[in-house]
Amino acid sequence: MFRRWLVAEEKVDFISRILRTDIDRYVDYLKNTRQLSNGSINTHIRGLKAFFGFLQDSRFIRKSPMNDNPLLKVRSGNIETFTIKQLGALLNAPNKRTFTGVRDYTFMLLLLETGLRLSEATAVLVEDVKLAEGLVFVRHTKNDFHRYVPIQAKMKEQLKR
Repeated sequence: MFRRWLVAEEKVDFISRILRTDIDRYVDYLKNTRQLSNGSINTHIRGLKAFFGFLQDSRFIRKSPMNDNPLLKVRSGNIETFTIKQLGALLNAPNKRTFTGVRDYTFMLLLLETGLRLSEATAVLVEDVKLAEGLVFVRHTKNDFHRYVPIQAKMKEQLKR
């Protein structure tokens, strides 16, 4: 699409002559003429960054016009959350008279209270729970930065059970 735009703009003589202003005009074209969303335009920008980065690394061009070209802001939609009624039904689902019911209930409380990801919560070991300090050590994180997450008194009591 970028090449077709270059042909239409009569800018196809040398790739080394493409400037940052040309990239900005192309983004305006995508936004106004093609009416693409910011997320779609960011896909085009990433492709151009990779292409011009390759040209620069291969020494076909001296400087990439994509240097310091930020992505457009993408507004994410609202995330639907559980209602109080749904949350109550979910927490009342496990049979708390059985071991598995208590385990499931405790796990749901842990997720709810700490906001841990499922993969983080399933990787918590018994020795990671510091009841005296009111902390849970999270070792398997998305970005590999271990952290301590605080827990409240009710969660500590449930973990003791």
